[in-house]
Amino acid sequence: MKEYVCVQVDHHNKVPELIQEYQKKGWRLHTYQATGWANYAMGTIITCCLKKEDDY
Repeated sequence: MKEYVCVQVDHHNKVPELIQEYQKKGWRLHTYQATGWANYAMGTIITCCLKKEDDY
């Protein structure tokens, strides 16, 4: 069975830290998506979906 987790971060600078943290737990980056407008108050929403290492 494939296992996924999706995590939202509030700034693109935090993505590498998130990936490193999850890789130590046996996860790998599966998809990365950024949506929104950086120049609006809403900002950009960044979602990283990770897949359990055993499923590769």
